[in-house]
Amino acid sequence: MRAPFLRRVPLEPRIPESQEYPLFELRRVEYHSRNDLTNMLLLSLPKSSHLAGPEERPRSRAEATPLLLALHGPRSTLGRS
Repeated sequence: MRAPFLRRVPLEPRIPESQEYPLFELRRVEYHSRNDLTNMLLLSLPKSSHLAGPEERPRSRAEATPLLLALHGPRSTLGRS
């Protein structure tokens, strides 16, 4: 017997903190997984490809790689899983 699925809720994401570094931007994002539960994730976005020459650089952030996404559970503290 399977457990019933929980009803979906709007994620309502917000970015309470963002830090700039020379090669990337680090964002802390909070979102809802249930009405009464907020989760957090860390998102590392590259500014551009620092290894490529000027003619090979990405034209947009979407083309820049790599991307690092760290999902944290609702009860864990930042940096601990």
